[in-house]
Order: sequence, then C-alpha cells, then structure tokens
Amino acid sequence: MSQPPRRPSRPARTPTSRPRRIAGQGREAVGDETQLDESTAPEAEPTVVVPEERVDLAKHAEQVEPADDVADLKAEVTDEPEPSRRRLVVGLVVAIVVLVAVGVAELVYLRSNDAPDPGPISADRPVQVADLEVRRVVDQAATAADLILSASSADYDTQVEEATATMTDAFAEQYRTTKADIEERFVAQQTEVVVDISAQGVVSASEDEIVALVFLTQTTQKGTRGGVTPVQYRVTVTMVDTADGWLVSDLVAL
Repeated sequence: MSQPPRRPSRPARTPTSRPRRIAGQGREAVGDETQLDESTAPEAEPTVVVPEERVDLAKHAEQVEPADDVADLKAEVTDEPEPSRRRLVVGLVVAIVVLVAVGVAELVYLRSNDAPDPGPISADRPVQVADLEVRRVVDQAATAADLILSASSADYDTQVEEATATMTDAFAEQYRTTKADIEERFVAQQTEVVVDISAQGVVSASEDEIVALVFLTQTTQKGTRGGVTPVQYRVTVTMVDTADGWLVSDLVAL
C-alpha cells in the first residue's frame, strides 16, 4: 500500500515580544509594531554595592547616655525621702526640741533661787510661788495635819515622834509639852482620835512661807463602850522653807 505524500513542514515563527512603552521615550511606528528609539533611551545607572559596616555593640553601649526620664526614675526609687517628707520630719524634730527646751526652762525656773523678789505678800497678790510648788507644799501640810491631830493610846509616844518629824524645832518643842500634859489621862481613857482630810488649799504663798487651809473631820472615841464624836472644822498650817525642807511652824484651828 502506498502512503500519502507528506507536507513540507513550515519553519516555526519565532514570536517577538512587543517592547514596553516608557513615558517620555521616543518611538517609531513600523507597521503595527512600536520600537524603542535607542538614541533616546536612558542610560542605566551603575549599581554601587556598599559593604556592610560592622558595629561594635559594646563600644556603642558605653557611649549611650541615659535619657532624662530614666535618671528621674532612678531618683524616685532611691531611699532618699522626698523634699516634702524631709520638711515634715525636720518640722517634727524642731517641735520636739522646742517642747523639751520649754520643759527644761520651766524646771529651772521652779528650782532657781535667783528669781527676782516679787515683793511682800498683799491682798492683791497672796500667792507668789509657782503653782506646782504650791500644790506640793499644800499636800505636805495636809499630811502633817493628819499626823499632828491624830492620836492613839496604843502607840502614843510613836505617834508623837512621827508628828514632830514634820515640824520646826520650836513648834516641835511646844507640841511635845502639850502632848506630855495630857498623856496620862489620854491613855487611861483608851482614847482614839482619827482624822479624815476632805480638802486643802492655799491661803498665801511666798518664797519662804506658805500657809495652807485644811478641811477635816476629827472623830474621837474613848474606850470600847464610849460613843463616837465626829467634829468638822478647819485649820491653817504654816509651812516654812528650811535647810531640811518645808516644815510646819504653826497650826491654828478655826
């Protein structure tokens, strides 16, 4: 069997790509194709390759200075108190020092013997001694009045010795004489005298003499079957400043 004759193969057409159109470049129209004008095409700029520079991080870190806000933050977390807090602490310390100084000055004033003489006691100025000293001496006068006016037949002599220890020598001598005169009858009747101090105050006060007013109730009982006789009255107790302290120089019933 005979085969049909082959067609001669046509050479393959090599496709040509259309050149890209660039704005501003000249062109020539050749038939349906647009070609670039090589005379007007821009020259390609050479590419410059810059080598990478190595950065020394350690050296760079040493040169970096902290920002202001970082410094402020470090200052806030330190142990130093804030200015307002420091002012408050300083104010409290100054106040305490002033109070201590005032207290010391008052004690020095009370114990000082170099204070100027305020003059004689008068009706307008019956008290010329600091209040703390007056109260202390008046309380001492009330205690002395209790010892002087109380008595017991069980320990008569001991009570006399305790009472005279609060007196000046002159007043103690008078007191012993009076107690000796009544001792025999007082002990024979088994007499008991109890004193109850209800109040005390100051009548007048100078640097060397303070007169106290004492309110009291004196209860007397004679024997185990005797009746009880309470009496309320007042006494003035004169206290004088001596080398042995404040002592009773006189006691007067009102």
